Amino acid sequence: RWPRTILCWFVLGAHRESGSVMAPPKSTLVVAADELPDCGLLGALESSRAFSSDTALNGCIVTQFAQRSERGAQVIDWASRFCNLGEEARVELRYWEGYRAHKGETFTDQLRRQLQEDFTRIYGQLVKNNIVEGTEAEQSVSIAVHQNLALFIEDLMKLYISACGTEECKHDGLSWALKLDINALSACIKFHDDNLDMRLVTTLVGDGTVIAPDDAVDWGLYKQGPPAAAPETDDDARSEEFKAWNKTVVTSDHATKAGDVILMKGGKSKASSPCVHRAPYSADANDTGNLRMLVTLERIPADEKAAFVEMWQSEQTRDLDTNDAVQLPEGEKLPVTLLSGFLGAGKTTLLTHVLNNREGMRVAVLVNDMASINIDASLVQDGVQLRESKDKMVELHNGCICCTLREDLIESVRALALERR
Repeated sequence: RWPRTILCWFVLGAHRESGSVMAPPKSTLVVAADELPDCGLLGALESSRAFSSDTALNGCIVTQFAQRSERGAQVIDWASRFCNLGEEARVELRYWEGYRAHKGETFTDQLRRQLQEDFTRIYGQLVKNNIVEGTEAEQSVSIAVHQNLALFIEDLMKLYISACGTEECKHDGLSWALKLDINALSACIKFHDDNLDMRLVTTLVGDGTVIAPDDAVDWGLYKQGPPAAAPETDDDARSEEFKAWNKTVVTSDHATKAGDVILMKGGKSKASSPCVHRAPYSADANDTGNLRMLVTLERIPADEKAAFVEMWQSEQTRDLDTNDAVQLPEGEKLPVTLLSGFLGAGKTTLLTHVLNNREGMRVAVLVNDMASINIDASLVQDGVQLRESKDKMVELHNGCICCTLREDLIESVRALALERR
């Protein structure tokens, strides 16, 4: 009674506009943190005041932002010591404004409390596993340490607001979303952009995000995406293919360092083109010795927050059940077919044919489109009559499949499998 197949359909390429794109020069603003006023805001600096409204600018790098203050330097020192614990310190922490907040609690108060709770739990487990001593754990989870971290994140929030325009942020109806990736096994080393308004990232440990200026991007090749992987290509070989493709589509880039802050406008912004970027090669997948702490901060609408929270809760439940997982017999495993290809390759035609000739099959379809409107999902819905009792379509949104959407994909496949219909 399981679905007989799941078709996973992905469109490579971040844009659907036709014709060439003229790349404006100097699309990235670079500001030294020691040039900022004491308030640390972009709007207070004449040279950076126009960032939010200048459509030719899609990226801003504030160099050595963390090191400009004693608090930031202390946060980097703590982050370095924590990351040096290696694989045992590998964790992803997520915080959303209002999620599990106490009544009347502001996001900054919520963040201080939740950071303290999370790292107390993490260090408690490290002590239990004899990774750190109790005294070290007590020092590392002291209120002062995580107040510093929370206050540093508040500084990042103020910088974000000054970059998008203070008045706009006051009335945008969005809420804060924060992610801490610590010693992650994987990162997207392929040049890509994101379907959002603006995102702030900073690396506290390890190499920083790499930015590609607009005038260095071959937009025609970039829209085509990297070549499809050959059958049985392993991760190392695929990484080398991405590196070769990066050199083809981007002639020069701007690497950042630990402590730098990068503000990146995405496909939903008013910028003439989105900020193209990638993770540093040192953060490549399967490098177990990689020490890195990445902070990601953005403002998201209520529906996206609800979807991410639901996904996160499901993932936490799945992690708790991992030790009790049972390997299914071959006959009970769920078949999955992956359908991918570049724009115009004929995916819609093939998928529509399959769905209109699915006699005897129960079908679930996962459709991912990089455009702001899921055009391909609409085409499939128009061309096929899905029987809701047996068939299902799930749309995945918001960016690069190897970054934002990988959680969406995993959770959607898992949810479909657990339905057992």
